[in-house]
Amino acid sequence: MDTCAVVGVGLSPHLLYESDPLDTFVARTGFVVRYDAVRHQPAFTVHELRPEALAADGRPPAVRRSGFRVETIEGGGLTARDADYAGSGYDRGHFVPAGDFVWDQAGKDETFTYFNVAPFNANLNRGAWAVLEGAVRDLVSQTGGAAYIVTGSLFVFPTGTIGPDSLVVPSHFYKLVYHPATDAAYAFLFDNTVIGYAGDLSDFQTTVDFVEAVAGEDFYDRLDDACEGPLERALTPLVGARAVGFR
Repeated sequence: MDTCAVVGVGLSPHLLYESDPLDTFVARTGFVVRYDAVRHQPAFTVHELRPEALAADGRPPAVRRSGFRVETIEGGGLTARDADYAGSGYDRGHFVPAGDFVWDQAGKDETFTYFNVAPFNANLNRGAWAVLEGAVRDLVSQTGGAAYIVTGSLFVFPTGTIGPDSLVVPSHFYKLVYHPATDAAYAFLFDNTVIGYAGDLSDFQTTVDFVEAVAGEDFYDRLDDACEGPLERALTPLVGARAVGFR
C-alpha cells in the first residue's frame, strides 16, 4: 500500500514523482528522455509501467521493429545513427525496454529511437540487463500497482568513443524502480566494461542514494522527505531477483 505523500502536481504520468519540468525532456507517450546532445545518447529516461500494459487483453503481440529512428534534436542537430554502431562491437541497448510494450505496437515502436539507446556491452545487454528488465515486469504484473522506472548512464572513468559522431561509451548503467504499492525502491548498477557477468541480480544491487550521489541527480524528489529518505537508503531485495541466475 502506498503510504508516501506526493508534493505538487506532475504534468506527465511518467513524472509523477519528479519535479523536473516536462519541457526539459523529450516527451513520448510511453516515456520521457533527458537527452545528452554532446554524447549523442540519453542521460536518463523515466517511465511508468502499469500492470495493464503487461496484460494481453485480447490484443495481438506487438512486432519488433527492424531498425532505429534517427531524430532531430533541439537546435537542429541529429541523434546518433546506424553508422555510429556499425562494426563497433556494442549493442544499441534500450533504456526503456521494448518488452514493456509487448501488447502495444505503437508503444513498442516508440522505443526504437536513438533517443532511447546507448552503447551497451553485448554481454550485459543480452544477459544481466535483460534479466533485470524481466524481473521488473514480474514485480509489476505479480504484485500489482505501477512502477516508476529511471534508467541512466554514468561516465565514471574514460571508456573511449565509437562511430563517426564520437559517441562516448558509458562506464556504467543504472536502473531505479519505485513501486508505491509495496512501499519499496530498488537500485541496480552495472559496469559496462565487464566482459562476462555471472551470478544473480542481488550481486548488482545498491541504493537509490548511492546512484544519485554518483549521477549528481535527485530522483523521486516529489515524495515527502520523511518517506523519500528511508526509501532511498534501503537495500530492498527485488522480488524473485535472487532466484534468477544468468551467464
